[in-house]
Amino acid sequence: MTAAGRDTAHVTRPRTGFAYLDAVLEQPGAVLAFAHRGGAFHPELEGMENTLAAFRHAVDLGYAYLETDVHATRDGVLLAFHDAVLDRITGGSGTVAQMGYDEVAGALIGGREQIPVLADLLERFPTTRFNIDIKSEHAIEPLAALIRRRGDQDRVCVAAFSETRLRDFRRRMGPTVATAVGPAAAAWARLAPTAGLARTVIRSPSAASSRTASCGCSATAASAEATLVTQCTSARPSGSSPLRRRWSASSAARRSSTKGRSAMVRVRTVCAT
Repeated sequence: MTAAGRDTAHVTRPRTGFAYLDAVLEQPGAVLAFAHRGGAFHPELEGMENTLAAFRHAVDLGYAYLETDVHATRDGVLLAFHDAVLDRITGGSGTVAQMGYDEVAGALIGGREQIPVLADLLERFPTTRFNIDIKSEHAIEPLAALIRRRGDQDRVCVAAFSETRLRDFRRRMGPTVATAVGPAAAAWARLAPTAGLARTVIRSPSAASSRTASCGCSATAASAEATLVTQCTSARPSGSSPLRRRWSASSAARRSSTKGRSAMVRVRTVCAT
Protein backbone atom coordinates (compact mmCIF):
# COMPACT_ATOMS: atom_id res chain seq x y z
CA MET A 1 0.00 0.00 0.00
CA THR A 2 1.14 3.55 -0.63
CA ALA A 3 1.08 6.23 2.05
CA ALA A 4 -2.08 7.51 0.41
CA GLY A 5 -3.74 4.17 1.10
CA ARG A 6 -3.80 2.93 -2.48
CA ASP A 7 -2.70 -0.54 -3.49
CA THR A 8 0.28 -0.38 -5.84
CA ALA A 9 1.31 -4.04 -5.59
CA HIS A 10 -0.02 -4.71 -9.10
CA VAL A 11 2.03 -1.95 -10.75
CA THR A 12 4.69 -3.33 -13.09
CA ARG A 13 8.20 -2.24 -12.21
CA PRO A 14 10.73 -3.19 -14.89
CA ARG A 15 14.37 -2.80 -13.94
CA THR A 16 15.67 0.49 -15.35
CA GLY A 17 19.40 -0.01 -14.88
CA PHE A 18 19.56 3.04 -12.62
CA ALA A 19 20.35 2.19 -9.01
CA TYR A 20 18.52 5.39 -8.08
CA LEU A 21 15.24 3.95 -9.35
CA ASP A 22 15.76 0.22 -8.90
CA ALA A 23 16.54 0.36 -5.17
CA VAL A 24 12.92 -0.31 -4.18
CA LEU A 25 12.14 -3.10 -6.66
CA GLU A 26 12.32 -5.77 -3.99
CA GLN A 27 9.72 -4.00 -1.85
CA PRO A 28 6.23 -5.13 -2.96
CA GLY A 29 3.98 -2.18 -3.67
CA ALA A 30 6.67 0.32 -2.70
CA VAL A 31 6.86 3.86 -3.97
CA LEU A 32 9.70 6.34 -3.94
CA ALA A 33 8.74 8.84 -1.25
CA PHE A 34 10.34 12.26 -1.73
CA ALA A 35 10.56 15.00 0.88
CA HIS A 36 9.97 18.00 -1.39
CA ARG A 37 12.36 20.81 -0.42
CA GLY A 38 12.88 18.79 2.74
CA GLY A 39 9.15 18.58 3.49
CA ALA A 40 8.71 22.32 3.37
CA PHE A 41 5.11 22.51 4.62
CA HIS A 42 5.50 20.33 7.67
CA PRO A 43 4.08 22.26 10.65
CA GLU A 44 7.45 22.19 12.38
CA LEU A 45 9.23 23.58 9.31
CA GLU A 46 7.05 26.41 8.08
CA GLY A 47 9.15 28.94 6.21
CA MET A 48 12.21 26.68 6.35
CA GLU A 49 12.22 25.09 2.88
CA ASN A 50 15.51 23.72 1.56
CA THR A 51 17.30 24.11 4.88
CA LEU A 52 19.59 21.72 6.69
CA ALA A 53 16.99 21.55 9.46
CA ALA A 54 14.30 20.51 6.97
CA PHE A 55 16.42 17.82 5.34
CA ARG A 56 17.54 16.43 8.70
CA HIS A 57 13.91 16.36 9.84
CA ALA A 58 12.90 14.40 6.72
CA VAL A 59 15.72 11.90 7.17
CA ASP A 60 14.76 11.44 10.82
CA LEU A 61 11.22 10.64 9.65
CA GLY A 62 12.64 7.89 7.45
CA TYR A 63 12.79 9.53 4.04
CA ALA A 64 15.54 8.06 1.86
CA TYR A 65 14.86 10.42 -1.07
CA LEU A 66 15.08 14.19 -0.76
CA GLU A 67 14.07 16.74 -3.39
CA THR A 68 15.88 20.03 -3.71
CA ASP A 69 16.73 22.77 -6.19
CA VAL A 70 20.06 24.17 -7.26
CA HIS A 71 21.42 27.58 -8.20
CA ALA A 72 25.05 28.61 -8.53
CA THR A 73 26.60 31.76 -7.17
CA ARG A 74 28.78 34.03 -9.30
CA ASP A 75 31.86 32.13 -8.09
CA GLY A 76 30.36 28.72 -8.87
CA VAL A 77 29.17 27.53 -5.45
CA LEU A 78 26.08 25.33 -5.76
CA LEU A 79 23.27 26.21 -3.37
CA ALA A 80 20.22 24.16 -2.46
CA PHE A 81 17.82 27.02 -3.13
CA HIS A 82 14.65 27.36 -5.17
CA ASP A 83 14.41 31.01 -6.17
CA ALA A 84 16.68 33.01 -8.45
CA VAL A 85 16.59 35.83 -5.90
CA LEU A 86 16.97 35.88 -2.13
CA ASP A 87 14.03 38.12 -1.33
CA ARG A 88 11.12 35.69 -0.81
CA ILE A 89 12.35 33.54 2.05
CA THR A 90 15.47 35.24 3.40
CA GLY A 91 16.20 38.59 4.95
CA GLY A 92 18.55 39.39 2.10
CA SER A 93 18.02 40.60 -1.44
CA GLY A 94 19.69 40.18 -4.79
CA THR A 95 20.10 37.63 -7.57
CA VAL A 96 22.02 34.53 -6.56
CA ALA A 97 23.88 34.18 -9.87
CA GLN A 98 25.16 37.74 -9.60
CA MET A 99 26.48 37.38 -6.04
CA GLY A 100 29.55 35.71 -4.60
CA TYR A 101 29.09 33.02 -1.97
CA ASP A 102 30.41 35.30 0.77
CA GLU A 103 27.57 37.72 -0.01
CA VAL A 104 24.90 35.01 -0.04
CA ALA A 105 26.12 33.27 3.12
CA GLY A 106 24.75 36.04 5.31
CA ALA A 107 21.18 35.61 4.04
CA LEU A 108 19.24 33.48 6.52
CA ILE A 109 16.14 31.43 5.66
CA GLY A 110 13.42 32.08 8.19
CA GLY A 111 15.82 34.38 10.00
CA ARG A 112 17.95 31.52 11.34
CA GLU A 113 19.17 29.01 8.73
CA GLN A 114 21.92 29.53 6.18
CA ILE A 115 21.26 28.48 2.59
CA PRO A 116 22.83 25.00 2.33
CA VAL A 117 25.70 24.30 -0.02
CA LEU A 118 24.72 21.28 -2.11
CA ALA A 119 28.06 19.54 -1.59
CA ASP A 120 27.55 19.79 2.17
CA LEU A 121 24.12 18.13 1.92
CA LEU A 122 25.53 15.23 -0.07
CA GLU A 123 28.25 14.86 2.54
CA ARG A 124 25.96 15.09 5.57
CA PHE A 125 23.47 12.51 4.29
CA PRO A 126 25.69 9.90 2.59
CA THR A 127 23.03 7.17 2.33
CA THR A 128 20.26 9.44 1.09
CA ARG A 129 19.39 9.97 -2.58
CA PHE A 130 18.58 13.38 -4.03
CA ASN A 131 16.30 14.62 -6.79
CA ILE A 132 17.96 17.85 -7.94
CA ASP A 133 16.06 20.43 -9.99
CA ILE A 134 18.44 22.63 -12.00
CA LYS A 135 17.07 26.15 -11.78
CA SER A 136 19.60 28.01 -13.91
CA GLU A 137 22.01 27.42 -16.79
CA HIS A 138 24.78 28.75 -14.57
CA ALA A 139 24.43 25.68 -12.31
CA ILE A 140 24.75 22.96 -14.98
CA GLU A 141 28.52 22.58 -15.26
CA PRO A 142 29.23 22.95 -11.52
CA LEU A 143 26.59 20.29 -10.81
CA ALA A 144 28.00 17.88 -13.38
CA ALA A 145 31.50 18.44 -12.01
CA LEU A 146 30.33 17.87 -8.41
CA ILE A 147 28.61 14.60 -9.28
CA ARG A 148 31.65 13.34 -11.18
CA ARG A 149 34.08 14.39 -8.45
CA ARG A 150 32.09 12.70 -5.71
CA GLY A 151 31.09 9.66 -7.75
CA ASP A 152 27.43 10.26 -6.88
CA GLN A 153 25.95 9.16 -10.21
CA ASP A 154 23.78 6.52 -8.50
CA ARG A 155 22.60 8.88 -5.76
CA VAL A 156 21.00 11.60 -7.85
CA CYS A 157 18.27 12.14 -10.38
CA VAL A 158 18.51 15.46 -12.18
CA ALA A 159 15.44 17.38 -13.29
CA ALA A 160 14.60 20.72 -14.87
CA PHE A 161 11.56 22.42 -16.31
CA SER A 162 13.81 23.56 -19.16
CA GLU A 163 14.44 21.09 -21.97
CA THR A 164 17.56 23.07 -22.89
CA ARG A 165 19.06 22.69 -19.41
CA LEU A 166 18.30 18.96 -19.39
CA ARG A 167 19.92 18.42 -22.79
CA ASP A 168 22.96 20.37 -21.71
CA PHE A 169 23.32 18.31 -18.53
CA ARG A 170 22.91 15.03 -20.43
CA ARG A 171 25.57 16.05 -22.93
CA ARG A 172 27.99 16.59 -20.06
CA MET A 173 27.13 13.43 -18.09
CA GLY A 174 26.07 10.92 -20.75
CA PRO A 175 23.93 7.96 -19.64
CA THR A 176 25.40 7.64 -16.16
CA VAL A 177 22.82 9.72 -14.26
CA ALA A 178 19.05 9.30 -14.15
CA THR A 179 17.28 12.39 -15.48
CA ALA A 180 13.68 13.52 -15.57
CA VAL A 181 11.89 14.68 -18.67
CA GLY A 182 10.72 18.26 -18.94
CA PRO A 183 7.13 19.41 -19.53
CA ALA A 184 7.37 19.45 -23.33
CA ALA A 185 8.84 15.96 -23.45
CA ALA A 186 6.21 14.71 -21.00
CA ALA A 187 3.48 16.05 -23.27
CA TRP A 188 5.11 14.47 -26.30
CA ALA A 189 5.45 11.13 -24.52
CA ARG A 190 1.73 11.20 -23.86
CA LEU A 191 0.74 12.17 -27.40
CA ALA A 192 3.33 10.38 -29.55
CA PRO A 193 1.85 7.54 -31.63
CA THR A 194 4.68 5.15 -30.73
CA ALA A 195 7.12 4.73 -27.85
CA GLY A 196 10.02 4.65 -30.28
CA LEU A 197 9.13 8.03 -31.71
CA ALA A 198 8.69 9.44 -28.20
CA ARG A 199 12.15 8.23 -27.21
CA THR A 200 13.70 9.76 -30.32
CA VAL A 201 12.27 13.17 -29.52
CA ILE A 202 12.83 13.06 -25.76
CA ARG A 203 16.46 12.03 -25.85
CA SER A 204 19.26 14.44 -26.54
CA PRO A 205 20.48 14.14 -30.14
CA SER A 206 24.06 14.01 -28.92
CA ALA A 207 23.32 11.22 -26.46
CA ALA A 208 20.92 9.03 -28.37
CA SER A 209 22.12 5.92 -26.61
CA SER A 210 21.50 7.31 -23.15
CA ARG A 211 18.61 6.17 -21.02
CA THR A 212 16.15 8.66 -19.66
CA ALA A 213 14.13 7.85 -16.56
CA SER A 214 11.50 9.81 -14.72
CA CYS A 215 12.03 10.93 -11.18
CA GLY A 216 10.65 13.48 -8.78
CA CYS A 217 7.77 15.75 -9.61
CA SER A 218 9.08 17.59 -12.67
CA ALA A 219 7.40 15.29 -15.16
CA THR A 220 4.62 12.78 -15.53
CA ALA A 221 6.11 10.61 -18.26
CA ALA A 222 9.27 8.60 -18.75
CA SER A 223 11.10 6.77 -21.48
CA ALA A 224 9.73 3.38 -22.39
CA GLU A 225 12.35 1.58 -20.35
CA ALA A 226 11.07 2.87 -17.02
CA THR A 227 7.86 2.41 -15.10
CA LEU A 228 7.84 4.35 -11.88
CA VAL A 229 5.41 5.38 -9.21
CA THR A 230 6.79 8.25 -7.14
CA GLN A 231 5.60 10.08 -4.10
CA CYS A 232 6.73 13.45 -2.85
CA THR A 233 5.64 15.29 0.24
CA SER A 234 5.45 18.84 1.42
CA ALA A 235 3.92 17.54 4.64
CA ARG A 236 1.10 20.03 5.13
CA PRO A 237 -1.17 18.72 7.92
CA SER A 238 -4.91 18.31 7.88
CA GLY A 239 -7.10 17.22 10.77
CA SER A 240 -5.56 14.39 12.78
CA SER A 241 -3.39 13.20 9.88
CA PRO A 242 0.22 14.37 9.75
CA LEU A 243 -0.11 14.82 6.03
CA ARG A 244 -2.84 15.99 3.70
CA ARG A 245 -2.39 13.97 0.55
CA ARG A 246 -3.51 14.79 -2.90
CA TRP A 247 -3.00 12.69 -5.96
CA SER A 248 -1.75 15.20 -8.50
CA ALA A 249 -0.44 14.96 -12.02
CA SER A 250 -2.45 12.70 -14.25
CA SER A 251 -1.06 9.30 -15.24
CA ALA A 252 0.90 9.35 -18.46
CA ALA A 253 0.86 6.15 -20.46
CA ARG A 254 1.90 4.81 -23.79
CA ARG A 255 2.55 1.55 -25.57
CA SER A 256 5.93 -0.09 -25.36
CA SER A 257 7.37 -3.38 -26.48
CA THR A 258 8.60 -5.68 -23.71
CA LYS A 259 10.08 -9.02 -24.82
CA GLY A 260 7.95 -9.06 -27.93
CA ARG A 261 4.65 -8.29 -26.31
CA SER A 262 2.76 -5.04 -26.01
CA ALA A 263 2.83 -3.52 -22.55
CA MET A 264 1.48 -0.34 -21.10
CA VAL A 265 4.14 1.86 -19.56
CA ARG A 266 2.66 4.03 -16.85
CA VAL A 267 4.23 6.67 -14.68
CA ARG A 268 2.26 8.17 -11.84
CA THR A 269 3.40 11.00 -9.60
CA VAL A 270 1.88 11.19 -6.14
CA CYS A 271 2.23 14.47 -4.28
CA ALA A 272 1.35 15.12 -0.68
CA THR A 273 0.66 18.78 -0.16
